[in-house]
Amino acid sequence: MPDSKALPDRFYRCLQALLDEGLLRRSQDVTLKMLSAPESIVVDTVGTRGPFSMSGLAKACGSLPNTMTGIVDRLVRRGVLQRLLSAEDRRLVLVSLTDLGRQLQANHQQFLHEYAERLLKRLERNEQKDLVNLLERVTVSTRE
Repeated sequence: MPDSKALPDRFYRCLQALLDEGLLRRSQDVTLKMLSAPESIVVDTVGTRGPFSMSGLAKACGSLPNTMTGIVDRLVRRGVLQRLLSAEDRRLVLVSLTDLGRQLQANHQQFLHEYAERLLKRLERNEQKDLVNLLERVTVSTRE
């Protein structure tokens, strides 16, 4: 069955091409001139799902706690993140975005939205819907 191996290979090559193009376009994202890739992941995670405790943020980003501490320390020094005491438990320190962090996250989200639009424009409207529906089906297990 030669096609049983060819289809996953074709799928992987498509994913790799998307990643390669995304990395090339990365230089056009003003936000990423100010943030490293790991820092942008932290800013996006805190902005969309935060605030977080340090351990919660490390888990959400798939990082080791000591690695996350270094990233957060750098972002706090640069005024992108802030550490605040939890209102419910004063022993708990939460990480949230500052005004600068919210602006950086909004800029990055705008760039990603425009990039996705450019990719989708290559397809007809019904193909766009089909692609997104299929991607949602294959990625749902990665989010659970």
